[in-house]
Amino acid sequence: MCDLHTMMLRIGQIIGCALLLLGLAVPGHASAVEDLRRYAYVRTDSPYVILIDTKSDKAVQEIRFEDKPRAIYVIEDEKLLLSIPDNSRQVEVYDLSAGRLARPINIGSEIGFFQYDAKSGVVAIADTEIGRVTLVDLRSRAILGKVAGLSDISSLGFDRTGEEILITRKSSPEVSVINVRNVQIVDAFAATRDDVRRDDKSLGLRSLDKTPNGRFALAIAENSPNVSVVDLTEKGAVKDIRVGKGAVDRAYSTADGAFILLSSDRNQSVSLVSMASQSEVANFHIGPKIANVSTAWFETMAFAVDQADSNIVVLDLVNRRVASVIHLSGQLGKSATTPDGLRVFIPSKDTRSIAIIDARKNQLSGMITELSFAPEEVVMAGSIAFCH
Repeated sequence: MCDLHTMMLRIGQIIGCALLLLGLAVPGHASAVEDLRRYAYVRTDSPYVILIDTKSDKAVQEIRFEDKPRAIYVIEDEKLLLSIPDNSRQVEVYDLSAGRLARPINIGSEIGFFQYDAKSGVVAIADTEIGRVTLVDLRSRAILGKVAGLSDISSLGFDRTGEEILITRKSSPEVSVINVRNVQIVDAFAATRDDVRRDDKSLGLRSLDKTPNGRFALAIAENSPNVSVVDLTEKGAVKDIRVGKGAVDRAYSTADGAFILLSSDRNQSVSLVSMASQSEVANFHIGPKIANVSTAWFETMAFAVDQADSNIVVLDLVNRRVASVIHLSGQLGKSATTPDGLRVFIPSKDTRSIAIIDARKNQLSGMITELSFAPEEVVMAGSIAFCH
């Protein structure tokens, strides 16, 4: 019996080694990840992040963090997976190339917003409770400096050079500019051309969402249907746009920067803004609870996740119409598009599954079922995804 048991263990070890050599992994076993764009990274309702191999559409690995993440980020150039836990003063770091947890980023205060810039290698972290931004060198984990006095921070992001950080606040219509090298506020500019709103200090900003090339951005007003096109090179608003009647919640840019889609739960719709004409060119009814919007198929289609009815509303951005509605089941979470733009992955929390949509055919093409943990969000390396 002992000989048989030993033989079975040996066979299992040989099979495990063979799978690792083939670049595959066994769920629950931590192994190195080389091609980061091959995998979908699934945030769950547990401390585990599930890796889905998009070539086989199978769960191949489960990465365990110390605490449950509320957000995860794939840092492609450093081959890191970062986790932002709830009520935490540190960012957990997993080294995908080594297959193990690495030294965390400790900042000593609550983490509200997080951004990374590949050009500078700098991480910017905002503590929204005390109004402070901390800059950290990702490789060394060294704190470069802190900027205080920024109450009601609503978003932060780097400019296209990586030399400046742009901060919006709920209580101000202006964008504050932090110089990365000096770690101090060096400028501020109005994010609207509307003189009435600019002079009313009670009307602040919800976010500043850049196009992929970083030249322009849309400034979303707090609790308002007003958005403004901002020239980030000239640091000023060039046009104000009113979208619907209710507040705009989030913005999603197409990868080519031609359009920005604005979701509004109050309007139950997604507005399509053309950056060429700097105007709203279409409005699509979705539903009262929009999780997110993913673009795909050469940026000609968009897929809006309607959580209220468990639907995926497919938007034709060329003909500016609703192309189809795909009904799924369960509580849907935030979706992501594969880097090639051909498929969209949508998690369903209570069914512990992920639906896969063929973006060219606009139809359900597969399901990944019986996941070990309930999925809440899918993240891809090398794809467009904006989250606030």
